[in-house]
Amino acid sequence: MSNVLKRPRGRPPKPDEERKRGNLTMRLRDATRIALEESAAANQRSLSEECEARLEHSLRDQLLFDEAIDIECGHGTAGIVALLREIIKRIASVSVRGAAWMNHPVIFDQAVKAIDLALETLRPPGDPDHLSFNDLLSSEGFDPVMWPKAGQIRAANLLEAIVDPTANPGLGPRAKMLAEKLGLELVDRIRAADPDKIRRGLVEEVQHAVEKANR
Repeated sequence: MSNVLKRPRGRPPKPDEERKRGNLTMRLRDATRIALEESAAANQRSLSEECEARLEHSLRDQLLFDEAIDIECGHGTAGIVALLREIIKRIASVSVRGAAWMNHPVIFDQAVKAIDLALETLRPPGDPDHLSFNDLLSSEGFDPVMWPKAGQIRAANLLEAIVDPTANPGLGPRAKMLAEKLGLELVDRIRAADPDKIRRGLVEEVQHAVEKANR
């Protein structure tokens, strides 16, 4: 019997860049189609090539975005952000007279409860009320006694900077970007909640608890 390998039937597969594209049919709004046609002409591409390039860039950018989040906040954070986004998307799909989810009290409340439920399922083992300071991560500028409310105080500091960037210069640039993304209506809601008053209340609450424990 011959040991010579038989040549496989058919043509060898082509490299990915040379393979024939599959068809994808989609519906577009007139304004979107016109914008794509103008962009395709400027880039000297066909309409289908322009659509493909933009989809590829979108997928690439999403991967880079996820990587950046994980690098900045820890591995798995991008997955949590995606989970919360999907939860809001599913809740927002409930149409109530055309109101956006953040503008309808019932749907907004459902979103808050759904997000809270999801985060609770991700809670790591351990009792946060019975951890020594040595078990906590370092926190610049925070007295150990403030740790029970540290996360809320930091959130209040950020919210205050969103309303007034001069209140915390260190958060100013990022707070300004967040304010632009939120829009005037949502920023006004934050202002009405008075984040500075919330922060001061949290600090006083911790101080009173410490004074009571030392009596």
